[in-house]
Parts: sequence; C-alpha cells; structure tokens
Amino acid sequence: MIKLTKNQLKNLIISCDTNNPKYELNFIFIDKENAVSTNTRCVTIVEHNQNTEEMWLHISLAKTAIKDSKATHFIIESNNSIISIDKDEFHMMRYSIDMTDYTYSTMKFPDYKRIIPQSFIKPNIPFTDASQINGILALDEVNLNPKYLPLISEGYISHNGDQLPVMIQDVDKLITHVVMPIVSDRFKELKDYLKKTNKGIIE
Repeated sequence: MIKLTKNQLKNLIISCDTNNPKYELNFIFIDKENAVSTNTRCVTIVEHNQNTEEMWLHISLAKTAIKDSKATHFIIESNNSIISIDKDEFHMMRYSIDMTDYTYSTMKFPDYKRIIPQSFIKPNIPFTDASQINGILALDEVNLNPKYLPLISEGYISHNGDQLPVMIQDVDKLITHVVMPIVSDRFKELKDYLKKTNKGIIE
C-alpha cells in the first residue's frame, strides 16, 4: 500500500500509455521505492519509499480516481485498487477492477532506472513556474512536446543537448520526469540568422 498526492498521480498519468500493445505500459507500476509510468516517449518516477510489494494500477482507474474533485490524496492498496481521500480522510471512494493473479505474474515493467541519465552537460537549471520550462530549454535549442511536460510548479531542469533525454524534477526531487526532445529544424531560421549576423560582424 502506498499514498500519493493528487499532483503526483496527475504526473504519473501524463506518462502512462492508454492503448499500447505492450500491455505493461498501460499501467502505473509500483515497487518498494517508486511509482513509475512510461509511454516510451517520457517516463515519470515518483519516489515514495514506503517499502511496499510490487503493484500495478491500470491507467483507466487512475484517470477515474483523479476526477474526484474532493480528493487530495490517493491510496493504492493492492493491484488495480485505488482509494481517493480528502484532506481530513473523511471522504473516501474506492475504484477497482479484477484481473487474474496470473496476468500480474506475467507482466514485466521496463528497467526504468536505466533510462535516467547519470550526468548532464547542464544540470539543475532552476525554474519557478512550469511555463518557464520550454523557454529555458529553447535557449539551448532543446524542444519538448508540451503535452509531455510535467505538472511541476518549481524545480530543476537538466539536459545533454537537443537529442538526448531531458530530466525535470520538482524542488524536493521526489518527482522525476524524463522526456525525449523533439528533433526538428525549429531553430534553423534563428541559427542561420545568427550565422549571417556574426559573419557580418567579423567582416
């Protein structure tokens, strides 16, 4: 059993797939340290350290539970069973679906820890509002798809350039979001302009 905040669950939903033929990617995976989701384009890792057994939560249940407007926290109590609770732990709603134990035993989540970069050219760039994330990265010609940006109001950005994974963390580094940048010619016009300008200055 683990307890997550509403914001933590929202961030896990962002990275979870919905109709992937690789069945495991349609679930949030929980191990003894983290709750994790990925759609192969981004991965969200929420550190909980509640030393629980491995569990799986289907994306459909997470999306249903998050709609509870009174909920501030959620308890994932077992495979595909989630309880929404309010701040006073008075309002409680349980959402669950049945799957055979055999199904869980055959599922294998990707080795998500291998996805996390271990070093960065530009580490721990601070931001104080989520709207700043793409602007900060644009200065280094890194382009992210807005729909894969995390719901983090304050934290840090680390990256290794425009073709390698970008890591975004909340200020406490309990939520880690890793996303692949879009490789495009978005900055080509600006680059060409700067080259011409610099050439004129040198000449």
